[in-house]
Amino acid sequence: MIGRDFSSANYRFGFNGQEKDNEIYGNGNANTATFWEYDTRLAERWNPDPKSQTVPNFSPYATFNNNPILFTDKNGDIGEISIVNGKAIIRSHMVYYGGAANEKLAKTATENIQTQWNVSGGKVMFNGKEYPAVFKLTYEVTTVENAKAKMEVNENKSDATNTKPLDPSLNFVRIESKDCLPQDSKNTMTGANGSTGGDNSFFFISEDIQPGNTSQAHEYGHGLGLTHEGGAKATTYHGVPHIMVTTVNAVDKEYTRDGQPGVLIDSKHVDSKHLLNQNCRTVTQKNLSELKITPLKNGLQKGTVGGSSNLLFDPNGKTNKQNKEDATKNKTNQTH
Repeated sequence: MIGRDFSSANYRFGFNGQEKDNEIYGNGNANTATFWEYDTRLAERWNPDPKSQTVPNFSPYATFNNNPILFTDKNGDIGEISIVNGKAIIRSHMVYYGGAANEKLAKTATENIQTQWNVSGGKVMFNGKEYPAVFKLTYEVTTVENAKAKMEVNENKSDATNTKPLDPSLNFVRIESKDCLPQDSKNTMTGANGSTGGDNSFFFISEDIQPGNTSQAHEYGHGLGLTHEGGAKATTYHGVPHIMVTTVNAVDKEYTRDGQPGVLIDSKHVDSKHLLNQNCRTVTQKNLSELKITPLKNGLQKGTVGGSSNLLFDPNGKTNKQNKEDATKNKTNQTH
């Protein structure tokens, strides 16, 4: 039409609402979804549909019920880590909500996580074999109400074999400004499994979401099931700090805020004058080697990393579970 034009060069989405993956076969020849890869030239998925037994009249490689005009399938409907062309593709979809959540912060936080977790170029172990790891993150910004609705749906979601009752690729991230938070509030990850088992619920402080900041990648590491260096104890750490090193680790002078070596005071404290410069952290092969990947029990080259509790944070940095526990404690105290 005269006077109107459109360029798709910078548009992320292709056929059927799926995100284009131009790194595989070139522009427009492959689409990616949360749970599959789709070859647009062959019009079929790369893996058999794990729910194919529910539609026996279709091929397990069929897509969109063989009717892409009528049906859409943005997700592909299974899996969080999949082996594609000899690489372990680890996918996460970040759902940002909260008083400070916006497109710019969501984009920056997601790019920080994806860039920093891909920088090592390392490998992960899956089914007894090593594969180069590639982290691919997508995101959306939504309201608290919509995040709650997604959470409630995800709580009841299961795959065809009932081996994965929750969807670990779906992550809920509340963003708030520190101006609206209690003093000493921190970026955090919490949930039913705590920081040792992996989870999909995060709380980010908006002022920390800057290009290159490692706080978001650190919390994402917790989501994948990683713990702090040294656990709960203060320890000495030499060399380039990996992503799970914290300010309770005494590090070399090259990696402190003041250029002086960190000093271990006791099992819980490091000299506050010589703390870790957190932006010196990087994801290393050590972090990738410690990921605990659980294969799905359906014969596919797919699995999960981390876990899911589907807990949402309130504006003060507490989850709905923590608020319920506090209410129970208060009620108990009132009865004594």
